[in-house]
Amino acid sequence: MKTAFESTAKLRPLSEFPQWDRCANSWWFDEEYLGKQVKQIEAYYDELRIYSDLPRGWGKGLEIERWVQRAEFSEITTSAHEAICDLLKQVSRMAK
Repeated sequence: MKTAFESTAKLRPLSEFPQWDRCANSWWFDEEYLGKQVKQIEAYYDELRIYSDLPRGWGKGLEIERWVQRAEFSEITTSAHEAICDLLKQVSRMAK
């Protein structure tokens, strides 16, 4: 997540999300099983896919920059980060 966010902040193209794909397709990545919401995490990666599909031709830089800097992307990123941290705290408590 951190690497993808840094890439979008630098307006670099994104192509693949293998960790997310593995996670999202896993049987355990389920709100009922985890006991925590994962919608924010799913929304973040949906946004990254939209970002990665933005046209990258001549004259598209400003359009990409505006998309990344819009308030919704910042909010979605923050919510997803908080959700992931919450899940990691839960895992840490369960591991003890």
